[in-house]
Amino acid sequence: MAISAHSLSAPDTMPPWAEELSTKYRAGEASHFLLHHNIYDLIRSRSGYVSILSFLQKELLGNKRIVLYNRSEGITFDSEETMRAFLAQQRVADPLLDFKTAAQLPRDPARALPMIERFLYFSDKVAVIINFLETIFPAGEIGYLSSDDRNALVSLQRWLTSPRFMETDNLAILIAESLSDIHPRIRENSRLATIQVHYPDEEQRKDFIKEFTSAYPIDKVEMNLDQLTAMTSGLNLVHIRSMLCAARESDDGLTFNDVRIKKKDIIESECAGLIEFVTPRFGLDSVGGMREAKEYLRDIAETIKNGNLEEAPMGILICGPVGTGKTFLAECFAKDCGLNVVEFSNFRDKWVGSTESNLEKILNLLQTLAPIVVLIDEADAALGSRETDGDSGVNQRVFSKIASAMGNTENRGRILWILMTSRPDRLPIDLKRQGDVKNISLSFILKLRKRDRKLPWS
Repeated sequence: MAISAHSLSAPDTMPPWAEELSTKYRAGEASHFLLHHNIYDLIRSRSGYVSILSFLQKELLGNKRIVLYNRSEGITFDSEETMRAFLAQQRVADPLLDFKTAAQLPRDPARALPMIERFLYFSDKVAVIINFLETIFPAGEIGYLSSDDRNALVSLQRWLTSPRFMETDNLAILIAESLSDIHPRIRENSRLATIQVHYPDEEQRKDFIKEFTSAYPIDKVEMNLDQLTAMTSGLNLVHIRSMLCAARESDDGLTFNDVRIKKKDIIESECAGLIEFVTPRFGLDSVGGMREAKEYLRDIAETIKNGNLEEAPMGILICGPVGTGKTFLAECFAKDCGLNVVEFSNFRDKWVGSTESNLEKILNLLQTLAPIVVLIDEADAALGSRETDGDSGVNQRVFSKIASAMGNTENRGRILWILMTSRPDRLPIDLKRQGDVKNISLSFILKLRKRDRKLPWS
């Protein structure tokens, strides 16, 4: 089998996800890519900040003929030349076709995808971009898909598994916000290279804020550039731009309180109530009694403040009967840590795939908000277990994702999990095991006693 030399445009600077895509394609490692997560953000290019579609077309795929597709717009093209070549190819395959413009082409996936597939197979230097992939191949049991949906699914699977595709200098880029919303036959295909588009890091946010405020000065700003950059963690560039635009029109300019409130509103809105920001009012000095617990928690807080991340625990389990102050103790500890605090809300949903999609969104957001404290009340009910309980394995998959996130040693000192429960006996042993560095998720168990009465699980 002959393998064609793969070529892409090479802009001077590229975001990490574009570097990864370019490297894998040039090496011949993959020709099909799935971009997910922060796909609606602004991307820095030679001509300024643009959408991901514009970046792909103008910066990365400049040497390709580009075909774009989504359910709403149907098949579109980057140029008249590409459109004419596409229509000519369709007429060769089926002389009875009489399409003269892109507007006449079918929009439904069952008819559009085979046409795109034909163009890919019999042309060279072609790039296909399919946007809103989750609306074309939604997650769900294959037996519940319509006949047209199954036909579309088979079309894309043929692309992914065809040796002929690898013989050309062609590639396909699929775009979706959440992996969990995509049909597993697609997202789990080994021929598909999955690349996460991350939220902007500190340097990217700083560069954007500096460029924006230079072009559009804000009269009153309470914080300096470094402080504003740090406070905008967890926001993408679209969010930051919106915040700065609002500050230009405000008589008060940009204040610390404005940034906190707008950041809270933006993130809670993006997560649709999946998490809630918590602003603790009191520290550990306000907690009565519990001397040993407070001393231990103060040591942890000092460790985090001093930046000794390798010594910081990955999680804390606070258990005790109802009314012993578990939640209050956790919030007071979070206050002394000086970190942002969020609390899990109910992320479970009745619709197939929604629960996993919600959890994926939360876990991705926590990475961008780090360092952060995560509070989970009634953890025995919120986290579930490895039992399936007749739910098609959703509970098991959700638990596995959470346990994996809690046990990820790369998050030590970045994400501190605090679980609270009155029934620690119902928590899976995976979350309570101590000593195993790779799998440990809870490094210490605080047992609160009511009136010095021993608990039955002590």
